Amino acid sequence: RNKRDDTSSSSVARIAGTWVVHAVSDLGLEIYGTDGLEYGSFADAYYRLGMWAGVGVGTTEVNLNLIARHYLDLPRQ
Repeated sequence: RNKRDDTSSSSVARIAGTWVVHAVSDLGLEIYGTDGLEYGSFADAYYRLGMWAGVGVGTTEVNLNLIARHYLDLPRQ
C-alpha cells in the first residue's frame, strides 16, 4: 500500500461518515418532529453534529475532489 491509497480510502470513509450522520439526523427529525429539536434530545444532538460533520474532517467537496483524482484520475479543478 502506498500513501495515495491511504488518502483515498480515508476520503471515502470521511464522506460515508458524513452521509451517515446526515441520514441519522434527518431520520431523528422525521421521527420526533419539532419536539426533536429540544436542546439535549437525541435528534437535536445529531442535527447539530450533522451541521459540522462535513467540515470537521475536511469539507465534503475537498474529499470528493480527492476521490475523483485518485480513483477516477480526473483532473484537478
